[in-house]
Amino acid sequence: MEEYQQVPKSKKTEIHTNSVSISTFTVLLFFAALTWILIFGNLIIGCMTNFSCTKFLPSPGYLGCFRGHDRLFIVSCTLYGFILPLFYSSAYTNFRLRLSELKKKMFIFVSICSSISLPILSLSDEVIDVHVLPVSFIYNFSSSTFVISNLIFIILAYLELRNFYSALNDKEKKWYRFLQGVIFLMLFLVVLDFLQWKYSTSSIRNWILSENGQSVSEWCLVTIGIFLPVLFSMFFRDSNLHFALKSEVAKKEDTFDIELSEVNS
Repeated sequence: MEEYQQVPKSKKTEIHTNSVSISTFTVLLFFAALTWILIFGNLIIGCMTNFSCTKFLPSPGYLGCFRGHDRLFIVSCTLYGFILPLFYSSAYTNFRLRLSELKKKMFIFVSICSSISLPILSLSDEVIDVHVLPVSFIYNFSSSTFVISNLIFIILAYLELRNFYSALNDKEKKWYRFLQGVIFLMLFLVVLDFLQWKYSTSSIRNWILSENGQSVSEWCLVTIGIFLPVLFSMFFRDSNLHFALKSEVAKKEDTFDIELSEVNS
């Protein structure tokens, strides 16, 4: 009898999957709160070091181009840049079944404009008035694009919510009424900011129509703008981010013996 060497069987592997699911609301709230802390922390540092904020309150744009505070401004805008694509994609996913083809294209267009204009806005604000290129024009164009595209997006999203108000549950209806108040306040501040910009240096200026008054309005608008995606996400039902990690684990190798018997005749 001859004995042959052990022959291994084919290897078998098991796939283990570890997954984590986080609600879109939680992710947006985390990044929004972190962005707000960075931006207002930058303002507090400025008031403690370079500015007497009781006499002159720097606006977000002014602080963004002031040396020593510009980099933190860029970091804040970059961090907020993670929120916008997530918010836009989640909003589109939740609203697309009710949108017409024209509204779908408008959603996508204003989302792209907003996402692109924010980093351009922050970078151009840092080097404004110190570069040979027409940075001032780039800053004005990108900031206008960012504001207008987001206003259009907010109006479109709000109108869609209003269209299926009857389908909202009691909790969502309360949030909807709160959202109405926030949007009304935001539009009021936009109009007020324009009037302050126009009349802050005129003969009718007062403590409201002044540079400091305009800065207060803009800081309020920044706060609303940061947390508005979080408020809209309250209406994104079952909207979650899923993270999965897959790993292959090889089973213990099995062997078997092959024996060949010889028969002598």
